[in-house]
Amino acid sequence: MRKLALICLLFGILVSCGEDQINELIEDTKGPLKGRLKAYLRQSQANIDAVFIDIQSVEISAKNDSSSDWSNILENPVRLNILDLANNLDTLLGDYELDAGNYSQIRLILGDNNTVVVNGEEKELKTPSAQQSGLKLKLNATIEEGVTYTIGFDFDAAKSIVTTGNAKNPKYNLKPVIRLITEATSGSVSGVISPASAASDITLYNSTDTLSTYADTVSGSFLIRGVPEGLYSMLVESRNNEYTDSLVTSVDVALGNATVLDTLFLTPKN
Repeated sequence: MRKLALICLLFGILVSCGEDQINELIEDTKGPLKGRLKAYLRQSQANIDAVFIDIQSVEISAKNDSSSDWSNILENPVRLNILDLANNLDTLLGDYELDAGNYSQIRLILGDNNTVVVNGEEKELKTPSAQQSGLKLKLNATIEEGVTYTIGFDFDAAKSIVTTGNAKNPKYNLKPVIRLITEATSGSVSGVISPASAASDITLYNSTDTLSTYADTVSGSFLIRGVPEGLYSMLVESRNNEYTDSLVTSVDVALGNATVLDTLFLTPKN
């Protein structure tokens, strides 16, 4: 039976929804009938100390029916702080062979050991829906022989952590906001915010999409990948409240291209 290799990777996360497509990256493989699918998990900004996610499996299905068989591509369960994965960091999760064909869905199955760290205190992070049936995302990918495919999961941590209860005894629920991205059918935006000590939150938006990340507090650099083609505005806000907000307009993003912005210098508040 002809098969294709599938790699699952983690990146500091791949959001609100964009087109679910697969980026074909042709590479050398071990045999003439082999191909590879690479999957990344990435994270967007969050004003919390840490978010530990217990990933038990990453599964892919060729059918739309929820009762269809799923193939687990994760070699071993892993628990990680997704806030450690940001601005182009990644780690390999697994390597799996798949039959060539059409694949419609991919899902994450989480375990019970999920926590959030707020103000130095670790608290339980409940994930009822993802634990029971898995967090499902539409894939709609056609995997062919001899071709490498790359996808990414962009996890928006800021939008995915929901606080309930009262201020004295808050509870935290994980309701993941994730989108699938691919560099061949989308673009990227990067740049540098000065000074880096401003600890800037960055929001890229237009009438249909909103994406967010944060600038590195040492270098001031930032990177937003998986940006659908279009014209955007970019809002930069300093978390330490010592600099005025800055707005960059007419950020043009083209499919498969990297948009690199000039260094943005923030203005101190009087």
